[in-house]
Amino acid sequence: MNVALELGPLEEQQGIPEKPAREGTMSVYVWPRRSILAGLGSLLMPSDLLARGLRQDTDEPGIGTTAVQIPYEGMRISAFQAMPRPAAERLPGIVIAHGCHGLDAFTQGLARRLAHAGYLVLAPDVLSLWGGTPDMPEAAAAMTQEFDPRDMTGIVAASVRFLGAHPAVSSPVALLGCEHGAWIAGQAATVIPTAQLGAVILFYGLPPRPSEVERILAPLQFHHAGRDARVGSEIPTLRTSLEQRKVPGEVLVYDTALSGFLDAGDAAYDAASADLAWTRTLTFLDATRVG
Repeated sequence: MNVALELGPLEEQQGIPEKPAREGTMSVYVWPRRSILAGLGSLLMPSDLLARGLRQDTDEPGIGTTAVQIPYEGMRISAFQAMPRPAAERLPGIVIAHGCHGLDAFTQGLARRLAHAGYLVLAPDVLSLWGGTPDMPEAAAAMTQEFDPRDMTGIVAASVRFLGAHPAVSSPVALLGCEHGAWIAGQAATVIPTAQLGAVILFYGLPPRPSEVERILAPLQFHHAGRDARVGSEIPTLRTSLEQRKVPGEVLVYDTALSGFLDAGDAAYDAASADLAWTRTLTFLDATRVG
């Protein structure tokens, strides 16, 4: 069941910093919003708003997937939707913020796994503003590096609103992201109203700062790859920030894992850590579900 919903401008985008990266960690270069990447035109996908590679209106045992469009500031953003079939009348919803490689096979695979677990899942292709996720991961990463983070967080926040208004969704929507997608999800969570956001799950990458944790009013779960030296020093601060909140939050550390351990197609994949993290994720989602 696909429902096209017209949503108004995102007031929640106010206050998102233009240069969110921290010194010594990650560089995010901010170009004018919706500018065109010079030199990558031949690598971009056709701007038909339905990215190639999306399996549209297809079924596999137990779930159905389709490509949908999300309204965002007068434009349409392509997204991948997955849901259980046959579906209950009301389902919990979850939005996935993709990483630097765009709406890739890993992100779509996460959506399918969550659909098998009983969720209606929406994964927006943030790179739709520039034609969609390219076939080449390197090109997608280059596009992501030059993308205005205000649009990234705005699209994810719009996706939460869109899915939350879906007639089949039973409760506030959860939000999940991995690596760069975790940073985007964390930023978006600071501006999404409490009534719309049921839970936030972040896998490795830059954790939210204390000032950002204060603005995330939904239960938060952070999965830290123990061998990721880039952010290891920030984990104690994150724990302290979560303890000071009045809503549930936890930091889970996988001592032997590298960033990317959840992705079976990544050299950092760690089956034991991935299986444990997935079980913890589903348990957290079930515990924080409202409806």
